Amino acid sequence: MYSAITLKAIQWVQRYTLSNWKQTSCSSSSSSSSRPCSTSSISIVVVVVVVVVVVVVVVVVVVVVEVEVVVVVVVAVVVVVVVVV
Repeated sequence: MYSAITLKAIQWVQRYTLSNWKQTSCSSSSSSSSRPCSTSSISIVVVVVVVVVVVVVVVVVVVVVEVEVVVVVVVAVVVVVVVVV
């Protein structure tokens, strides 16, 4: 069951990021003018994939190990912040 959910999430992320990646143009990314548009596109893809992986891991850990939800959420937030920053 969890592997099917994970597979669906990965397929959705691939579809979403690939379509957005193709639509991203250099002229529209005015916020990060110093960085090339390919770098910002790749970083967006990485952030989305990392967030989905963290969410899936949190769900599996909460269901299987039954750890306190607060601890899992704190760890997930720290991981996301470290990766994004």
